[in-house]
Amino acid sequence: MKTCFFSGHRVLPEGIDRSLSTLLRERISDLCESGVTEFICGGAMGFDRMAAEAVLHLRDCWYPQIKLILLLPYPDQSEHWPAPEQVAYREILRQADQVHYTAEAYFPGCFHLRNQQMADRSDCLICYCREDSGGTAETIKYAKKKGLPIANLAELIPEY
Repeated sequence: MKTCFFSGHRVLPEGIDRSLSTLLRERISDLCESGVTEFICGGAMGFDRMAAEAVLHLRDCWYPQIKLILLLPYPDQSEHWPAPEQVAYREILRQADQVHYTAEAYFPGCFHLRNQQMADRSDCLICYCREDSGGTAETIKYAKKKGLPIANLAELIPEY
């Protein structure tokens, strides 16, 4: 096992950031200790951003061998995001080890395709999902079909 990907909600419950971030860093560290060296992130707001920032922090402080790979749906995905989110996104893009795009421009289904490509390139999934429908739930179902180990951090944090 050498590659992990992330999937999660774009909007996280208020007040969860600190506990989720700590748990996320612990899980990523555990994977690094077991030999995982590549972490694929889809670059969305919310959990994706938190995961990318956690990988970058751990790479810079403890595990220089790990890589953050961004697999993005299309180049302009952040154009309608709030300004602070765009700033954070550009910083993650700048620090990523690799950046790949599913498509050259938006098309219906490009996020779904991106999610499938992340799962197809990975050996395990770390996610944050509290819903039975939507992109994250569909990504988890796809990863389960592929037989990937899945760590849903929502199951480890009390309801908010």
